[in-house]
Amino acid sequence: MNLVVSAVGVAIGLLAAFGIFAPLRAAAWLRDLRPTTRYAVAVLQRLVIGGLFVAAAPSCRTPRIIFGLGLLTLAAALVILVLGPKRLDGLVNWWLDLPATVLAMTFAGAAVLGCFLVYAGW
Repeated sequence: MNLVVSAVGVAIGLLAAFGIFAPLRAAAWLRDLRPTTRYAVAVLQRLVIGGLFVAAAPSCRTPRIIFGLGLLTLAAALVILVLGPKRLDGLVNWWLDLPATVLAMTFAGAAVLGCFLVYAGW
């Protein structure tokens, strides 16, 4: 089960690398998604990943951190559900309108998270 955590880390790392080296292309790709699609994907992704992290935590190198990340991810799914698609769309558009360097730095933070997940699940 801990390999699932590593696989999620690899996926996050690859997407983050794309965002680091081509932040405007990554922003354009996200902007092209329909708001309802972004909303559904955001909620479902967080529910699935959060549940996987909670279930996989005992077999990871850092079980408390992975368990905490799982709970945090599940809480994020609830927050997004409460926000609704219109408010989430406004938040995403605000983030996408930030300068490219800020977007790249955000993706760099995601890359660090991805690397940590690979380590924790390995």
